Amino acid sequence: MGNNVIRIRKRDGFEESFDALRLSESLQSASGDVLPEGGWLGRLVHQVRQHFSSRVSAVETAEISVLCVRLLRASGLEEASLAYQDFRFAMDTAVSQLRVHTGKGAHAKSGPWDRSRLALSLVRERYLENTVARQVAHSVERRFSMAGQVHLTGRFVAAAVDNECRTLGLAPSSLYAEEVGIDRGQLRAWLGGDCMPASANPCASSAPWMGAPGQDPRQPLGEEVLARFALEEVLSKVQADAMTAGHFALPALGDWLRPARNRLRPSPGESETDFWKRVRREKSSAREIQVFWPRVFPWTQLTVDAPPWLDGVTHRVRLGTSCSKLALQWIRAGHWVSLPLAAFAQAADVHQKDLAESGKCTLSWQPPHRLPPPADRAMQTLDGFAVVNVGGLAQSLTTPSLSGWIQSVQTASDLAAQSVAALCARGQGCGYPRATLFPVGLSSALQRLFPGDELRSDRVRRQLLSLRHIMEQSLRQAQLRSTPASPPHPGPVGIRLAELEGRPPHQAYSWGWSLPKDSGLPSVTSFDTSPWLEFPAAVAHADSSWIKHQTPSCT
Repeated sequence: MGNNVIRIRKRDGFEESFDALRLSESLQSASGDVLPEGGWLGRLVHQVRQHFSSRVSAVETAEISVLCVRLLRASGLEEASLAYQDFRFAMDTAVSQLRVHTGKGAHAKSGPWDRSRLALSLVRERYLENTVARQVAHSVERRFSMAGQVHLTGRFVAAAVDNECRTLGLAPSSLYAEEVGIDRGQLRAWLGGDCMPASANPCASSAPWMGAPGQDPRQPLGEEVLARFALEEVLSKVQADAMTAGHFALPALGDWLRPARNRLRPSPGESETDFWKRVRREKSSAREIQVFWPRVFPWTQLTVDAPPWLDGVTHRVRLGTSCSKLALQWIRAGHWVSLPLAAFAQAADVHQKDLAESGKCTLSWQPPHRLPPPADRAMQTLDGFAVVNVGGLAQSLTTPSLSGWIQSVQTASDLAAQSVAALCARGQGCGYPRATLFPVGLSSALQRLFPGDELRSDRVRRQLLSLRHIMEQSLRQAQLRSTPASPPHPGPVGIRLAELEGRPPHQAYSWGWSLPKDSGLPSVTSFDTSPWLEFPAAVAHADSSWIKHQTPSCT
């Protein structure tokens, strides 16, 4: 009886043979580093197979999930069992929230995601065998749900299906007559390895860039499709042209269906365990997750050990705290940590020295502000984010002209804010979204416009305040709430914008509001005019002139 073929009944009623590899991948995706090494995963899958080997009737997928949880708990792997339960619940919830929008005008309609319907369309339109069609539909559903997407257009689904079929080596053919995203010829060359796409690394000489060796290429390919779809279908031609010209940038354009970042912190009365469970549930809810642990909350080794299993392919986690001891513990575990400037000032001298010498601690600062209500502190969302290339706009002027620069920055800021608003409305559908605009190349612009002025001059200070007012006004006019604090990291956006002007990487534009002194510390003008600053702890330890700028609150 042990050699019987185990039949598995899927959610749509279709039956198929037991697939040990698929179960292994599901457990690995759900539990990650929580599962022990040494072949334990293979033994777990073997136990599941043995349990159902004598079963005559079909096994429901829910039965397999329940058995996996029971086996994990019986082996003392409580954390792994919780991770697997949370993963299954999150996947089911994400699938139930998917909405598909098709048609335009009077013919527009939307409805819930239906995997079986997509599989049937693949059978009818592409003449795929039923099992293959269901595999493609399942893979597409999994990618949408793991990316945290909710609203899908029919053409976007068609593009994702086409990419999945190409990945499996099937003949390219779209379910829609219109093409969207990547050109067919370029996509064929990309997947076939014949040439490199234009957006890849120009320094490479062979093999298309698709990530690190062994990395699944479908994630960057999916982001490329999302970015192209946004440029062609969501943004106006004027907005897309301005972005292509480098007047502004949307650093997370390949993932615009999710918020730019979510900032999580413990709630009053929330236990340490419950908080990290909440972080695990929310870790794919935004492009970047910022975890902040206030010093007033007690912590144990659980908080020190939690970060390693948070990072993933589809999201980025940044750690922050106002407790210098916890910051040092995280740093010693190999993580980068952000610390409020006031918390650094209140830390013991030996802690300041260790934080500075670690090279992995940044300090954040913002002017005194009113704290949000306690109910809103548990998770703060930033829906959209863009950077305005003020340095490139200044360099493009034939002769330095303050009025011409201000006008070009005004235009670029308006287009950037309108682009963010369009993406938020199309992707997340939230009312009055939170967003921020930040300058890129600020020092370069001011050096060209005011070559003889010091960073502390009144002229420079007035222009910084004017620039800040322009960006905040652009956000308000686009019906966005300005939220400058704790922006997501834009990545190598300064390098990419400089490359558009033919500049080498070492002449990349810096991003943010800081005008650094020779020591690297933000200047007095930066502290007087900026809505948010971030700089290394090492420069603060070497130059103590920042002490008079610290704000008393660092909780």
